[in-house]
Amino acid sequence: IKGYSPELIVHPVLDQGGAQCGEDGEAGNVTKWFKALDALVVGPGLGRDAALARAAAAVLRAAAARGLPTVVDADGLAVVGDDPGVLRGPDACFVLTPNRAELRRLHDKLVGPAGAPEESESAERARTEGQLAALCKALGPGVVIVAKGPADLIHDGERVA
Repeated sequence: IKGYSPELIVHPVLDQGGAQCGEDGEAGNVTKWFKALDALVVGPGLGRDAALARAAAAVLRAAAARGLPTVVDADGLAVVGDDPGVLRGPDACFVLTPNRAELRRLHDKLVGPAGAPEESESAERARTEGQLAALCKALGPGVVIVAKGPADLIHDGERVA
């Protein structure tokens, strides 16, 4: 991840695994850096280990409580699907960036089955806009979803672009 840009600060603190990883353990190794951050990315390279997911959930809760702008992608979206409450906070500021498959899984888990993809491009766009609106409503204020696809769609709970 660090190879994308020299401006990125990457700390491999959530790859310890085992006994140290958990709600308060490894999460503290991330949250202690919040004062120095302008934004946070959670998900890419996280994996599906249960202990790491618990630590990531604690990090997301802390980011929501502090209003730290946070991008959630990849395996971070699975954490949100398991506990959407991690995104709730008075100053929450999250951008979720699911691809088509991740959007479908998240919608199915939090809202209900999305149905089969539509044949026409315009019908599929309308279906995706509906999914985004329902997800934004389910996730609450402070969440923007950027649905990646042939034509990316952005929804903030009120508007779609």
